[in-house]
Amino acid sequence: MNKLMPNCIKKIDTKGGGFALMQNIERFQTAARQWGVPQNEVFQTVALWEKKNIPQVTLCIHAIARE
Repeated sequence: MNKLMPNCIKKIDTKGGGFALMQNIERFQTAARQWGVPQNEVFQTVALWEKKNIPQVTLCIHAIARE
């Protein structure tokens, strides 16, 4: 997202436990909404973190490309 909107994600955690890494996902989701992705196309954090709904994650990525 920072390539599309420079500095839209100001902090990316590369170390730390699950909480810090989940925050990265949440920051991505926020940036996706700012980019114009409709809320219903932004995946839930758990969908990616627990690999439970990868099709929804893919839909979000396609929506970013579409915007």
